Amino acid sequence: MAAKQEVLNLERFSGAARNLLRDALIIASEAEHKSYVSFEHLLLAILQSTDANAYRLLVDAGCEPERLRATIRATAVRTPQVNGVLLTHGELSLPLSTDAARIIERSREAASKFSAAKIGSDHLLLAMFEVDESRIVLVAAGVRVETIKSLVLEIHQSGHTEKGDAAIIGLEELGTQAGQLEPIINVTIVDALWTLWTHRRLPGVLLFAESGAPAWDQILGLVRRLSSTKEPKFSLIAISPDAYLSNPILTIQAAIRRALDEKAILILPDIGQYVGQVEDGFTTAVSLVREAVQNSGLKIVGIAEPAYRSVLSKDRLFSRMRFTDVEATTIDQTIAYITRLIETLVDGRITFAEDTLKQIVELADQYLPRELPGCAIDLTYDVVAAAELVFDQQQTESVQIDGNLVLAVLERLTNLPLGKLIGTEKERLAQMEEIIHRRYVNQKDAVTALARSIRRSRTAFRDKRRPIGTFLFLGTTGTGKTELTKALAEFLFGSDEALVGIDMNEFAEPHTVSALLGSPVGYEGHSQSTPLDVVAQRPFMVVRFDEIEKAHDDVLLALLGLMENGYITTRSGRRINFRHTVVIMTSNVGSEYLRGEDPGSEKDQALAALKDRFRPEFLNRVDRTIVFSPFSSDDLQKVAGMFLASTVKEAAEEGINLVVAATTLQQLVANMAQECKQYGARPLRRVIDVLEEVIVDGIVAGIFKPGQTVEVRFMDNKLEPVIVSDTSEEGADHV
Repeated sequence: MAAKQEVLNLERFSGAARNLLRDALIIASEAEHKSYVSFEHLLLAILQSTDANAYRLLVDAGCEPERLRATIRATAVRTPQVNGVLLTHGELSLPLSTDAARIIERSREAASKFSAAKIGSDHLLLAMFEVDESRIVLVAAGVRVETIKSLVLEIHQSGHTEKGDAAIIGLEELGTQAGQLEPIINVTIVDALWTLWTHRRLPGVLLFAESGAPAWDQILGLVRRLSSTKEPKFSLIAISPDAYLSNPILTIQAAIRRALDEKAILILPDIGQYVGQVEDGFTTAVSLVREAVQNSGLKIVGIAEPAYRSVLSKDRLFSRMRFTDVEATTIDQTIAYITRLIETLVDGRITFAEDTLKQIVELADQYLPRELPGCAIDLTYDVVAAAELVFDQQQTESVQIDGNLVLAVLERLTNLPLGKLIGTEKERLAQMEEIIHRRYVNQKDAVTALARSIRRSRTAFRDKRRPIGTFLFLGTTGTGKTELTKALAEFLFGSDEALVGIDMNEFAEPHTVSALLGSPVGYEGHSQSTPLDVVAQRPFMVVRFDEIEKAHDDVLLALLGLMENGYITTRSGRRINFRHTVVIMTSNVGSEYLRGEDPGSEKDQALAALKDRFRPEFLNRVDRTIVFSPFSSDDLQKVAGMFLASTVKEAAEEGINLVVAATTLQQLVANMAQECKQYGARPLRRVIDVLEEVIVDGIVAGIFKPGQTVEVRFMDNKLEPVIVSDTSEEGADHV
């Protein structure tokens, strides 16, 4: 079996660097040779990324873009070796050439050298001088490495973002932000922030908020309180929430000095990114903050995701701070905010149809991973951008944004056929059992229990902080547990490909936790992909953990956070969101009791065995345990019929009329009754696979031809295809 290719983790890069890499992928996919992404594509992406540091560095170093493009074109005839690492964006996916992969690796080293939290476009450019192929092209275009290095050092010392905006902002800049749009303020939180300055023993306040929740709005609310006070008692210094910090240590040092000089409270909008999720403490950046608070009286307001609460609460300094939760906004609050927002985004050229704003908010809340209002704001910007594109292309007097445009944009963002799924969702949910049974036989109790839980998840009764549903499928092998997960993926997300299966046999030892969650940063293998990365790339799916009883207890412990909080935090500190997934765990525990003779008693015995294997805290986090009963003889005939229906369809594509009598199915099941009792429906699948092989061999050998009618018969303990009529051209000659 071919080794699985590693996918480049773009979260390690700054926003500008991620955009640059994605542009390189698009450029490569549109090129004549579309089989790899090389350093030439990276350079061409830099030349069109005028907001990135890398582009400005080239220009400031005296590089003429056209001369560099001409030099790149001169090298385009080469055919580089291809590396195994994949660069992906949406449906696009290409491997990196060996030289591009070396540039990525050297860019990590450059970022580390400058103590940067993320890899920036400037680090990518520096790395190009460390790789022979790209260095030759840059030097030939007149770019001097010494000049670039000097300019990069200036950028890192100045603490500027990729877009050139100051990373450190003061009260005046914050006041401008507060005046641009009415912030969503929680008065209680603003009051807590206001008392921070006068509370002598309180070193700071920590706001914990999920991504998208209005934490920064509370800071703007404090700014407004300050602006309305005649004699403000304090000032504010903040690190911009949109800043990419080339060097967080230098930036925080500068921010601390300025805050102390101006007797200001220091705002750290993403304090979690400076916190090391390791037992031996915090990174240097946080140590600087701790020292300033303890020795110089600095007061801070930190914003962090809830995942960092336990880490911060264990520190002697941060545990003394006031912990405050910032909740997501309601649907109505968000609609009011979006209403004000669009007044600043659109003019008479673009209008919104009635109820479209409500639809944007509700769909964003249901299908986008961030919290309100952030997810709705993101969708609004995307929808307006799509409308502006329509306006430019059609050159009409105006464009109206309606539900169809919103769905089209959301489909691109989620890769889900939402028009199909949402249009008649209530009707589809009401008919869920019927729809699933079109491709899934029997197990009515299991399907009914599953459908009830899914319907509940689509209402206000669902806890949106957890996965859509967490289920434990219990039953003997071959009773349809895997097939039901496929049917569920198709029903919920439009395709049974929206399913990932993870074999828990691979995680039976304590050390295999690293294989599931990755290794901590700095340890061998920390950059390698894990089975859970597919959820980060496609958050709307069914995740199936097969044979969960085989997993080591340490692995099960890691899954508790997924089931309770809706996310898993990897060893490198990256959080993978499972809140838009259905989590299904399959198990054979207690299956020896499930013989189909006394369903009620057997189910109780199987559940008792389940309690003996798993801890109560694990089972209590499962929404529903669904027990699969063994197939009856009638069920097995239906299963065999469904399997053979696929064979009949495939034969029809070859022009062959394949016929299967009901008596054939009865004979097949009766003959395999004992084997099916032990292994479920899987033995039937194997017999039908053999039948298909015989038919394929017959087609290749010219025995079976278009126009023939072939009957499937059960003979000599196997299925045999027999020609019963022949209207093919060759057959007609003999009539």
